[in-house]
Amino acid sequence: HDVALLYHGRGEVYQLQGDYRSALADFQAALAAARLAEDRALEALLENRVGLIHHRELRLEDAQLHFAHAVDLARQVGDKQTLGLSLIDLANVAWDRGQMGPGDPMLAEGVSVLRQIGDLSGVARALNLLGMAHFSAGEGAPAIAAIEEALAVARQAGDKSKEATSLSYISIIRRFLGQYQASLRYGQEALELARAIGDRRREVFAVSFIVPVLMSTGRWGEAITLLGGILRMLRDHAKIHLPFFYWYSGILAYELGDVREAREAFTQATTVEASPNPGWQQLIVLAEVYKARLDGDRAAENQALDRMLALGWGVFIPDDLDALLPVTEALLEVGRTADARRFLEDRRSDVAKWGALVYQVALAIAEARLAIAEGRPEEARVLLDDAVRLSQSTEDVLLELRARELRWGLWALPEDRQTRGLVPPAPRTSPDPRPVPPAPRRTPAPRPCPTPLPADHQIRGASSFPLPADRQIRGPVTIATSPLRRRPRGSSTARLAEPFC
Repeated sequence: HDVALLYHGRGEVYQLQGDYRSALADFQAALAAARLAEDRALEALLENRVGLIHHRELRLEDAQLHFAHAVDLARQVGDKQTLGLSLIDLANVAWDRGQMGPGDPMLAEGVSVLRQIGDLSGVARALNLLGMAHFSAGEGAPAIAAIEEALAVARQAGDKSKEATSLSYISIIRRFLGQYQASLRYGQEALELARAIGDRRREVFAVSFIVPVLMSTGRWGEAITLLGGILRMLRDHAKIHLPFFYWYSGILAYELGDVREAREAFTQATTVEASPNPGWQQLIVLAEVYKARLDGDRAAENQALDRMLALGWGVFIPDDLDALLPVTEALLEVGRTADARRFLEDRRSDVAKWGALVYQVALAIAEARLAIAEGRPEEARVLLDDAVRLSQSTEDVLLELRARELRWGLWALPEDRQTRGLVPPAPRTSPDPRPVPPAPRRTPAPRPCPTPLPADHQIRGASSFPLPADRQIRGPVTIATSPLRRRPRGSSTARLAEPFC
């Protein structure tokens, strides 16, 4: 018994430090000692801890087996705390597989058991997971409500790690709702708290949730700075987010004209170990599409799109909506108009259910592209007018820029010609890695074209910032659009070095 406790204690230290290999060795030694001592309560606890390490390392089958054994043992000995926590762990594994909704019976029982025994930290964790279940089901308001309750419970318990978790989850949900300034405030609070308590895993999660908001608001220098500081921590503490790291890095590199680095990043995104959750799989396959586009391999691109359409849709609705525009553009690029039409039709109800204005804009742009492909230019014009109008009420400056770029390329409307001011100016000194919410921006009135920036500082003719030494753009800058976004002929923005005016 004492030997098991000693190994257990040391294993907990290792797992908090992120040394999962050492933690697993100690937890397994402790589990063997508990079995020899025939201490079934301690055995249940240690089955849970072994399962935890397997879960952190994305070995979901092993994790599920150990959590299930912990549940069985905890029921036998009446250990409600281990029972409640292990039920939540099992529900979490199911969520990772895209198999758990907000009405999941394991989750409901786990919440009930933990409330009964007054385990506030456990309740906070369970409510956080409940909120993410609502989130994946496309239920924004219930998701926020559950996680705000988790935040209050975590603060009542004095559990700073669970508090940081709740803050980061609210951040990512508000990001998908298009509430970028609120998302950044919660994300910044989560990041500062995680750093203060030395919770590196939560620090990595917070950064992963902040970066896409910075990208959508045109603050690419800050996004690059944050990404540059977390790769090692991701590998050590949160492998589940590695595909997103490489995805964001690839998009940023491409938009800045570094095609070679973009290709490398997209390749990494397709090869790292990932969660089987459909949301993760969509991102990985989309990275395959981007890589094929950069390679000019149309056959590989079509094969990746076949895999994309065959994935489980409707499981993680926010990620489905993120994929709406790039997947539609990819299908149209390779001439699969009928597939694009069916894909959009299947997404419309989710756009309405989620209710975020940013995805209404994305849907309008996607439908406009489909209308152009099918020879309906007047309908495309109406859709793009709607996209531009709606985008001005969002905080997504790059989405507005995209709508204006497409409309300008088709009809050369004067109000779309001057778009430089849509992206907030970036600092000319190294950006503070701790982002602050941007001030509300207004679409600028047309004005004379400003002096062009140096070629290696052009961001689609928008703003400049000095890149870190290891992120300098290599080679000529030749393409202004994302790999799935080709401008129509006649666009004046064929090169990053050319101002959009």
